[in-house]
Amino acid sequence: MNENVESVRCLSVRRPWANLIVAGYKLVENRSWSTGYRGRLVIHAGKTFDQAGAEVAAGLAISGMDSAQWCASGYLGSVVLDDVHPSGDCCTWFGDPTPGGYHWVLSDPIAFATPVPGRGRLNLYGCEDPDLLAALAGSLGPEARAPQINPIVQAAAEQVANSKRRRARTSPAKDVPRCACRGQLSLFEIPGVMK
Repeated sequence: MNENVESVRCLSVRRPWANLIVAGYKLVENRSWSTGYRGRLVIHAGKTFDQAGAEVAAGLAISGMDSAQWCASGYLGSVVLDDVHPSGDCCTWFGDPTPGGYHWVLSDPIAFATPVPGRGRLNLYGCEDPDLLAALAGSLGPEARAPQINPIVQAAAEQVANSKRRRARTSPAKDVPRCACRGQLSLFEIPGVMK
């Protein structure tokens, strides 16, 4: 997870739909608009409680979503927005097939240890509240606090640099055939190999 918390966007969703998203049950959000944004989204649960969501949760035997008093509001956690595409019959779980809408395909739900109080807004918006940024960074781990270099890539780069330094200090063996591609050995030119 290599995300900078300052670049993450927020999305307000009615309860219990927001609660179902962060709990990992609802991985498609239906919207009337599209976005080019891809990446982590903080999910805000609004004050409005949608009884239809409670009925869907009850029909799927998901407990704890049946009333407003059991569904927390505020900033609940985050998910990754992987894709946005026009609605259709593609997303069977929670995807509204009505033409003219969009399916926002979500993954990797992570709940905050405790909901962060705050007001939601329309559309996507930035995460500016210090308490929200702290909760987001804490839920994603220390690597989310600032962009990091992948340690595997860094180790490979160091090995390449060391190899180049060693080659520069030693002269190539005169009896080993080399191919035309920048001094690499050619297995096809070594006698007894790859005939």
